[in-house]
Amino acid sequence: MKKFDKKQVIWIACGILIGLLIIVCFIIAAREKNISDIDIHDVSANDISLEYRDTTYGSSIELDDADISVGGNYHVSGSFECIHVDTTKAVQLVLDGADISCSNGPAIYVEDADSVRIVLKGENSVKATTTADLDGAVYSKDDLIFSGDGSLVVESNYDGIVSKDTLVFDSGTYEIHSGDDGIRGKDNVAIVDGKYTIYSSGDGIKSTNEEDTNLGNIVIDDGEFIIQSKNDAIQAITYLNINGGSYDITTADGYQSTLANSVSAKGFKSDGQVVIKGGKATFNTADDSVHSNGSIAIIGGTIQISTGDDGVHADEALQISDGSIEISHCNEGLEAHLIQIQGGNIDIVAEDDGLNGTSSTNVRGIGGRSDGKIIISGGVVKAVSGGDGIDCNGTIEMIGGTVYTESSNRAAETALDHDSTFTMTGGTLIAVAVSSGANDIGAKTSSVPMLIAGVSQSSGTIRLGTITYEPTIQNYTYIIIASSELSAGDYTLSYGSNSTSVTLKNGTTTVGNTNSGMGGNPGGRQHSTRESEQPTPDDDNRTNPNEGQDVPEAPSGEANTPQTPRDGHEPPSRH
Repeated sequence: MKKFDKKQVIWIACGILIGLLIIVCFIIAAREKNISDIDIHDVSANDISLEYRDTTYGSSIELDDADISVGGNYHVSGSFECIHVDTTKAVQLVLDGADISCSNGPAIYVEDADSVRIVLKGENSVKATTTADLDGAVYSKDDLIFSGDGSLVVESNYDGIVSKDTLVFDSGTYEIHSGDDGIRGKDNVAIVDGKYTIYSSGDGIKSTNEEDTNLGNIVIDDGEFIIQSKNDAIQAITYLNINGGSYDITTADGYQSTLANSVSAKGFKSDGQVVIKGGKATFNTADDSVHSNGSIAIIGGTIQISTGDDGVHADEALQISDGSIEISHCNEGLEAHLIQIQGGNIDIVAEDDGLNGTSSTNVRGIGGRSDGKIIISGGVVKAVSGGDGIDCNGTIEMIGGTVYTESSNRAAETALDHDSTFTMTGGTLIAVAVSSGANDIGAKTSSVPMLIAGVSQSSGTIRLGTITYEPTIQNYTYIIIASSELSAGDYTLSYGSNSTSVTLKNGTTTVGNTNSGMGGNPGGRQHSTRESEQPTPDDDNRTNPNEGQDVPEAPSGEANTPQTPRDGHEPPSRH
């Protein structure tokens, strides 16, 4: 065996280390690309429905035998028991004042067909006591399409309407009462329009194909939905696309429900991706209102949330570029490994964190890295929290937009918490907290003027230059104001009935006691502001910062009462 001298061994070791470093860099780069680039799935229910629009069925035939073995166009009126379709051809059933019931199986059972279209005219009903194998009042092993301007009432001890292939609703009015799921399609559920009232003891609407990564989808273009489900309201395996429509959703008994650990009672849910492009949704959910085990993209629409858990939760990435999100009650408002806010209006009231950028420990269980990320480049965000207003187990970047964040927590949490760095290059940030946090936060860097101030316990309006904000919380002692609207120079900072002079520089300016979590007073003159001393808009509220540099200590009080810290980093729900 060839022996290497000491110099050769060193060179070989260096080569191995360089090779390992290159491999690690490739892995990190690939991972960053995976969490930063959201490939938004774009599809419409109308596109799926088009595949069935040109099917021809022939002349109308009055149905007199409940067993259909020949393809065709059947007119169904009056009372029937257990309509059974078994043919290789396409079948159309025109329900026109039909009342169909079955006590030992589906009321309409499609055992075999090329596809079946059910057209609704007038008022119709199906009622079934089904079996565990054929578990829908309307049950099809093949593609099933609904249309028409009539109505259908469905009652079932198991599922309401089921297709083991693709299930399409073009139109119609539906009222479904089910002992398990309301609407279930295996490959796809595509809803173009219609009205749907669903009362289910299981899921409201779901897809189930786990074998094919291109299937197991739900796509809704429009429609009106009232869903009251004991479990998830709308659940997809691969992707859930909401392009429009109105949704009134309640799961379990609403946001005040207590759930067993094994129960999932979410609003919109997907194991893959959720895309919301429009529509209006109101959630009252025991579990997350919008949830994905992968990514979520909110591109438009109006969302109102009350939830017993998270408002919007993605295990991987959450991207918001437009729309309105109002979360009036939640544990945490927005939670994901990567949160990107590019636009929209977001208003959050949270018991714990308003925004939470999770570490890979939370979402993947593979270590203790603080690698979460929050990037804000547009929109308006307001987060009022009982924990951290914005919390990231990693880095926060603010490029633009407007952010208001508040924390009423009196212990270790604060308005802006980040394990690594906070970097600001544009936009406006106002952070107000009762405490600066026991361990506070990573480094802050800013290319726009940023004031970090510990102040005496105060309540009421905060003003700095052209920036004015009315906090929701009382007795705050910690303020951050940063904005591209500010410039370096002398200002008056007023907060409640107090004011003080500060000199801002391009970058961060820290005054007062900002690290103890006890509050403090900023450098500069501290006094109660009389009416004659109220700051005026002239000269950007600037004053002489050299006036009166003696500053009294902040009074101690209720805001400094120790309290057990809250854990704002609970692992996300896996249901």
